[in-house]
Amino acid sequence: MREMLKKELARLYEAPPAQRKEEFFWRVEKPGISHWQFLRIQISYVRKWNWAVALLMLAAVNLGWLEGQILWIMGAVTPFLSLAVAAECSRSRQCGMEELELVSRFSMKYVVVSRILILGLCDLLVLVFLVCVGFSKTRADLLYCSGMVLSPYLVNAFLSMWIVRRVHGREGTYLCMVLTVIVSTAGLLLRILGQPLPELIGAGGMAVGLLVLTILTVRECVKFIEQSEEYVWN
Repeated sequence: MREMLKKELARLYEAPPAQRKEEFFWRVEKPGISHWQFLRIQISYVRKWNWAVALLMLAAVNLGWLEGQILWIMGAVTPFLSLAVAAECSRSRQCGMEELELVSRFSMKYVVVSRILILGLCDLLVLVFLVCVGFSKTRADLLYCSGMVLSPYLVNAFLSMWIVRRVHGREGTYLCMVLTVIVSTAGLLLRILGQPLPELIGAGGMAVGLLVLTILTVRECVKFIEQSEEYVWN
């Protein structure tokens, strides 16, 4: 009796077949979004501690009460800027959200590019500011100041992107943290030993080294962006 009642109700309340459904969906207006609007949205998704790291870098300038020490302080803290970039760009992998982001409206590649662009520009402004402050306070050669500030950042950025591209999940971030501490400590050890890197390799070597490190870092970022299009099964 119950089965007959179910069949009768299904017959009486059967929905009519859909008509012109595909045409209706195509006519539905889809709200557009510009590149600038997308970047503004992505800025709001960047974790607050990333901006806090950049502010701490600026505050670290005031810790160089001895003019001869300010470049070493800057060189010791800049690797943490690149750590923030690597951690933010690999956040989807850390949280296991790759599959969800791959089916979202915007491609994962587009999201990764926007995050690298946002944090990269922020880091660039901070680094330029630090170099200018170091140059004005120490009156050292501009290339020397650039080497002291940029070389630790670029070394850590290159190696961190290399790690997160190969080691997925939180393990990659933890390795980047260990690497950052090592790079920062290595710069301080050179200071204690009285062997600054720019003095060891000379002005020409420093210029070539910065160029090579920049190329390697950009290359790793490009590889990471290309890899973001691939879904990796864990």
